[in-house]
Amino acid sequence: MRRVILTISALAIVSAASAQTPLTDYLKLVEENNPTLQAASEAANAEGYAAIASNNLSDPQVGFEYGWNVPSESGSETGISVSQEFDFPTAYINRSRVAESRTATAWNDYAALRTEILLEAQMAYMEYITTSQTLALKEEQAEHSERAAEIFAQMAKSGEVSLPDLSKARHAAISAREAVVMTSLELADKGTALRTLAGGESIVPTDYTPSPVKALGEMTSIYLEESPVLLAAKSRLGLATAELKVEKSMALPKLSVGYTTKQASGGAKVNAISSGISIPIFSSRATVKRAAAEERAASAELRAVEVEVVAQLESLYEQLSIIDATLGSLEKMFGDDNYPAMLGRLLKSGEIGAVEYFSELGSYYDAQESILRLQLEYNKISAEINKISL
Repeated sequence: MRRVILTISALAIVSAASAQTPLTDYLKLVEENNPTLQAASEAANAEGYAAIASNNLSDPQVGFEYGWNVPSESGSETGISVSQEFDFPTAYINRSRVAESRTATAWNDYAALRTEILLEAQMAYMEYITTSQTLALKEEQAEHSERAAEIFAQMAKSGEVSLPDLSKARHAAISAREAVVMTSLELADKGTALRTLAGGESIVPTDYTPSPVKALGEMTSIYLEESPVLLAAKSRLGLATAELKVEKSMALPKLSVGYTTKQASGGAKVNAISSGISIPIFSSRATVKRAAAEERAASAELRAVEVEVVAQLESLYEQLSIIDATLGSLEKMFGDDNYPAMLGRLLKSGEIGAVEYFSELGSYYDAQESILRLQLEYNKISAEINKISL
């Protein structure tokens, strides 16, 4: 596989070299300052605390009693009672596992989101560089068109070319300059997108050198072991399994113990210990079946994600191969940097006219832009394949 290195045009650099931002530094800025990632990180932390809080004992119950006899001369009684209800012991063990699974799932979901945002930032970085290269091509084309228009103006004075040809030349020069302006605006939009992803930090891209792409078989093995999307799906299956065990535990009887002390007005005192059992006949109805169905759904989702990850990876490699072959063909056909200068010499010598010159010049620069777009697409696909290492 090829490695297409993108180098930013000097035309687009408006800051000193010391202020430029290499890709690795930019990705660090995104990870530290991206608002979406910050929110997701806090949400994962909150989910961890919520998971721990869900495994507490129920609150104890404290009661006060006051009783009186009829007639009142018989005296009165006061009493205090304390009781505590417990789930079946295995419920606490299984809820602890649920808490661990919920925390792991939250952070695996965060890792998957982090990978996608860093990939988006990497692609935005590449798009900025490619747009700056396109701007350089547009500027070069505009300069050639404007020089040609000047040549036609001089030749028109001597009657060597017709006024319609002069008009075509001037129109082509104006259109080429307009394309420069529009591409400059597009570059500004790309810069805004870069800053937005980095939480508003100022960014000046330099160049981009893609990492080499490993063989499909090797990369497939890596993805099946390390893909954040797959790890998140595995966590959800583990969570569903743990929740099924909790529901089975909750279908077992609940226990309660208590202590009561009573004091009669005559001085007699009574102490009592109580215990009880609560059988969840109604509260656990169908909950185990629901949890089992959710576990089966999570297992099916994991299998679907595995199939999707492998299929997507194979598709990316196929696309990469097609673009590689197309790029090689285009670079052989349109790799001559001297072609615009040669067209200029032919124009001056009168061997070609306005129509031929601008048609050939436009075709040349269209081909150069096509090469840039394909190089960008090649690097985007390579980055998507290598996102596992972000």
